[in-house]
Amino acid sequence: MRVIYTDLDGSLLDHKTYSFAPAANFLERLENQAIPVIPVTSKTRAEVLSLRKTLNNRHPFVVENGAAICLPKKYFDGAYATAPADEDIQIICNSQPRQHWLDLLDQA
Repeated sequence: MRVIYTDLDGSLLDHKTYSFAPAANFLERLENQAIPVIPVTSKTRAEVLSLRKTLNNRHPFVVENGAAICLPKKYFDGAYATAPADEDIQIICNSQPRQHWLDLLDQA
């Protein structure tokens, strides 16, 4: 199976305008050929969820520099019991929860 992983800012999206217009036809061709485009970005889940609608992208994505892998429900066969359900996305966390970091900041 072929798959394309891409950063967003300055790669798939224009660094200044955030336009993906130059890649639009290619993204459509990839989708028609069932080749998923997987964004891997420093952006937050909320930012990517919004952008996915604009891009008409239904594939998994990685956010916050790998802190979480987001899988659309039913994208793969099998369940991900360790991933908390959030809307239509299952989240595999690769980092401590936010509160952990806030507690460390308080201690410092």
